[in-house]
This record gives sequence, structure tokens and C-alpha cells, in this order.
Amino acid sequence: MSEAIAVDRRIVRVPPAVAFGSRFGKYKPEEEKDVRKADVKEDPALKELVGIWKLYDARDIWACCHEDCSYPFIWRAFSAQDIAKFVIAMGEFQGEPDFSTKAGHIISTLINQSKDREFFINISHISGRIFNLGERNTKTIIIRGDVEGVGEGMKGGRIVVEGNATLTAPHSQMILNGSIVMVTLVLPSDVGLNMRGGQIIVRGNAPTVGCGMTGGEIHIDGDIAKVGDVIHGKIYHKGVLIVGK
Repeated sequence: MSEAIAVDRRIVRVPPAVAFGSRFGKYKPEEEKDVRKADVKEDPALKELVGIWKLYDARDIWACCHEDCSYPFIWRAFSAQDIAKFVIAMGEFQGEPDFSTKAGHIISTLINQSKDREFFINISHISGRIFNLGERNTKTIIIRGDVEGVGEGMKGGRIVVEGNATLTAPHSQMILNGSIVMVTLVLPSDVGLNMRGGQIIVRGNAPTVGCGMTGGEIHIDGDIAKVGDVIHGKIYHKGVLIVGK
């Protein structure tokens, strides 16, 4: 297991309990419960992050999703622990319009700008799915909860989803150089649509797999409904290579 953690573009199947317990033991359920009830005034970083949330206009986020975007309201790097606390406290805003879109972009930006390399993002208390978590990722992110469009534009790193996921964003529908995405269950979506590199491991069933794929590997442990038009790359089904050489 330690060898897999040290290598950026390969992974072995690690039981969820091991992944959460050994790598992210400091984020415990008891702490999550306390954070949810915490007074924001008592935590300067959390207060600042809540202020950032209130400054963002979700309508402007769609126009601000490219690499050259300055994300003007996030003006400093926050720690992984600060971000984890904010994600828990963020539950109070989930009734707002465009919450899922806004949450995904803000969390992804905070992670990308942080100096830390490993993040535990617990969104299990959020109703519905968060959009575009891990966009342009280069780090290690463990997500507990449901997501849509996870890992959009990944440049490297690793994303582990303990929950349900779609692997393509509803608009751009492309995973760029996604190094590793590992999910429990794929919701209706094209796994590896236009995938250019890296590795996707699905520990459950998958719908259409590999449409427009030009590189990388896809491993499906469950059933596959349909294999798409793969240009180049490898697809493994239950450990057996079924597409590619």
C-alpha cells in the first residue's frame, strides 16, 4: 500500500477503512459533529472562508472556470484542515440557489491553491451531489459523499470517491489527463469520455465506457453496459483486458 501512495499515477485497491483511517485519521466523525455546531467567530480561518462564500456569485462561476481565472475572492492559501472544517460548516448554505455548482468550484479552488497535498472532503451531510469537485486537480483528495463531474480537467494526483459519482461534467464532458479516479458506484454517465491519460478504477457497475478515449486505462470491477468507440487506450473488465493491447 505504501508503494502505491508514493507513485503518482498508479494505485492498488485500498479498502476504504484503511484509506480513511491511516491517511486521514485526524478528521474523525466526532470532530465533524463539533465543527457543524461551532461558532464561526471562534475560528478566524473558518470565518474568512464563510465570508468568501458570501462574496461569490454562482452566476459568475461558470465564466470563471478556466486556468487563467484569478478567483479574486480567494486571496490566500488555506490549510487542508481549514478546508475540511469549512466543507462541514458549508452545510448551512445548501438551501441557496446554485449551491452544488458554487460549492464544487470554491472547494476545488481552495484545494488547488492550498500548500497541502492531501485532503479529506466530507460532503455526506449535503443533500444531492456536489458538481465539479477536483477540477484541474494535481493532489490527493478523498471525498466522502456524492459528486457529479468529479476530476474534470485533472492534471495528476488521485481522487477517491466514497459514494456515488459521475465521471464527466455535464457541460464540457471531458477528463483531461485525469491520473486516477476511483469510485464506488458510477451514476449514469460515460466513464472516461474523451479520456486522454491516467487511470480510472470503478469498484462497481458502469454504463458506457471509453467513448472517444485516446489514452490511459479504465478498470471496471462490476458490470459494463456498453463499450464505446475507443480510439486508443486500455479497458479492463474484472481484471481482464477487453480493449487495447
